[in-house]
Amino acid sequence: MIRRTLLLLLALSPLFVSGIQAQVSVTADVSWNSRYLFAGMIFWKGPMTRPTVTVSGTTGNWTFTGNGSAVYMHGDLDAIMELDAWGDAYYQATDRVGVYAGAGYYNFKDYLEEGEYAGSPEIYGGVVVYVPLTPTLYVAKEFELNEGYGGTHATLTLSHSVPLSENGLALSLVGNLDYNHEYYWDDSGFSYADLEATLAIPVGPVTLSPLAGVQLGIADEGYGIENYFGNWGWFGVSASMTF
Repeated sequence: MIRRTLLLLLALSPLFVSGIQAQVSVTADVSWNSRYLFAGMIFWKGPMTRPTVTVSGTTGNWTFTGNGSAVYMHGDLDAIMELDAWGDAYYQATDRVGVYAGAGYYNFKDYLEEGEYAGSPEIYGGVVVYVPLTPTLYVAKEFELNEGYGGTHATLTLSHSVPLSENGLALSLVGNLDYNHEYYWDDSGFSYADLEATLAIPVGPVTLSPLAGVQLGIADEGYGIENYFGNWGWFGVSASMTF
């Protein structure tokens, strides 16, 4: 796990070095959610906490970003069940179009062997169009952990942000529609649609962001698990600070 994560970060290091020559920022974020959904799939029905650290550098039309996070699942598990690292390069091609590509390594505890983490490498990329609702296409390819796993999913995202005051208070709405082709699933087709609302509240150097969302499961079963892509509601809050 550690070796593959280090190799991923080493492969991306020229991108980060290029970014560091210009404007650099570090963001620390801690979020709490009432349940854990991953690409629309229910990974944990109870609450979870996720700290994330993001390092970002911008030079010219390029932005390079590296991220690391952990997922702590509360309740019966009461443990860190996931460790992730990912990074990408974003290029502002025109005033209205941006493209990006990256790679990640996601480690799940007890997935293949109790007490051990199993790694899931992934590549992803997409395009952002700066018109009303900012349509964004995200495509990810996961490489097999073992026989029967792996696949691709593509998510179309529409978003809109409404400033509510001059001090940074803002309401954001984000909707997703996902097509899943054997990505942590044994079938193909549209998997879910969702809508999430987030209120960004500046409090000194920290931004507090309460949120609430709802998901419609288009495909509701996978690997014999009922409500795999279920009809869910959730709520949560995050606190972030950029240095």
